[in-house]
Amino acid sequence: MTGVAIKARRTSTATPLEFSLTGNGPVTGATVVVAVRDGQSSVALPSYLDFDDDEFKTAGWTTRQAALTELGGGFYARALDINAITNLPAATVVLMAEYEVTAPANVTGVGGPDSIILDEFSSDVAAAVWDEILTGATHNIATSAGRRLRELAEFGQLTSGLAQAGAATTITLAAGESAIDDFFNFALIGINGGTGENQIRIIVDYDGTTKIATLDRAWLVNPNATSEYVIGLNAAAVVTADTLNVIRDAIVNDATRFPGASITEARLAELDAGNIPTDLANIQADTDDIQARLPASLTGGGRMRSHVEAFDAAVIDAAAIATDAIDADALAADAVAEIQSGLATAASIVALPLAVWDFNLDGTYDGLTDRDQAGGKMRWMGILAINPSRTDIGTQQIQIRNVADTTTISSASITDSNGNPVVAFVGAVARRTTAFS
Repeated sequence: MTGVAIKARRTSTATPLEFSLTGNGPVTGATVVVAVRDGQSSVALPSYLDFDDDEFKTAGWTTRQAALTELGGGFYARALDINAITNLPAATVVLMAEYEVTAPANVTGVGGPDSIILDEFSSDVAAAVWDEILTGATHNIATSAGRRLRELAEFGQLTSGLAQAGAATTITLAAGESAIDDFFNFALIGINGGTGENQIRIIVDYDGTTKIATLDRAWLVNPNATSEYVIGLNAAAVVTADTLNVIRDAIVNDATRFPGASITEARLAELDAGNIPTDLANIQADTDDIQARLPASLTGGGRMRSHVEAFDAAVIDAAAIATDAIDADALAADAVAEIQSGLATAASIVALPLAVWDFNLDGTYDGLTDRDQAGGKMRWMGILAINPSRTDIGTQQIQIRNVADTTTISSASITDSNGNPVVAFVGAVARRTTAFS
């Protein structure tokens, strides 16, 4: 029979050891024995189980081989009580079952061996490791797994080391720590060995050149060159009232966030004394009132359409309207057209003086027959100037007098270049009460 692998637990009380003996058929009536060897023991000095006292030995056994019970059909078996073994080494993960047929003489020989694999050994060890209580007294070897796990559990470790020095509110970290300024800012630092042990502080500033970490508050016991520290984040760490005050003061007195004035205790008291909910409610009421007076929606282009009932006196004057505030773009096209329709056109303005000068001064209008009107005077001036043959000039009793001495100037003595008499108003014209004809 060739060897097989048997899985078992270290706590098993009846691990089956089975042996099959056959020839031309099942061999019955044979004597079959088994010896159990520690698979981790050396070949030169093997360690076998003594079935008499359930101990592994390298010599002095009382019962090194135990008989198997015949089950019939050539099968032989025995139950192994692994849990009863008193000195099973912790490092042993495999036991070897070595079989031997001692009778009858014609079938003697050896078989196997079977490998008894303690498959729960690894899980047992793992369970033991994770269930181990990690304390500074039992697992505190520097850089050991036990210590590292304990430090991680306590601090959420970023780094650890031996301090170079310490003061009231500082600690000088190991020379090999980060050279970057502010690298450890706001991390927790704990003293877990040496002077000042069992203290936790918050790093508020770190100098990468000097390795000096400044803390949020003073140490109770200043660390020194014997102090071992751990830096990390620990959500379970207790933040004291002093630390909270430091953080609060750093926030409210930050001029970059609150320019002009920091939030002092006095300002906080003012806010606390005010009825903020009432003030906010009043603001909301005023906002709602303004909103109710505004249009529900905007017109095209996002403009707001509103209606003004009246303006107070002197509200709109030159000072109230900026230069070019009202231009063609500010008025509708039809409004510009309506304004222009009430004004004279360029053509009518040009034609007006032409019409005045072309007007027929024929005496059919009252203004042309009244000598006190401009039209009447111009008409008679024209009569006198271009009609020298009129015989009724004298009858109209128009006299031309000298301005200096008021003497009468004869109209006949005034002629043009052709010798025709011309009346020129070089002096004052005496007015007559009777109307011109």
